[in-house]
Amino acid sequence: MTGVSSIEFDITASNTGLKNGACTFIENSLKQELAWVACHHHVMELPLAAAFSILFGPAGGLHVAMFRSFQQTWSSIDQATYEVASNDMFDSRTSALREEMVQFCKATLEGLHERDD
Repeated sequence: MTGVSSIEFDITASNTGLKNGACTFIENSLKQELAWVACHHHVMELPLAAAFSILFGPAGGLHVAMFRSFQQTWSSIDQATYEVASNDMFDSRTSALREEMVQFCKATLEGLHERDD
């Protein structure tokens, strides 16, 4: 018995892969199961990726419809006069999602943050 009971890590395939991930390798080397504690700064990556897929379809590089549209119009955008996107540049569904996200973030920031980070 090594006394190790958990392992903390960033969520990357090289760490979390069930066959070749570093965490699996460490468990196998120690011959014991460990509690996997994902870094709290990265723990939301997987749920957010799932939410993105639900809203915009499966992400396959440039195959997301919203990004494909942007890619197709890129050559006509004057990068010298760059401006931050405004609500009127997006369709009503995207604008509604943006507003919902802004409201969620504002409400979350007003909540209790015991770790202050």
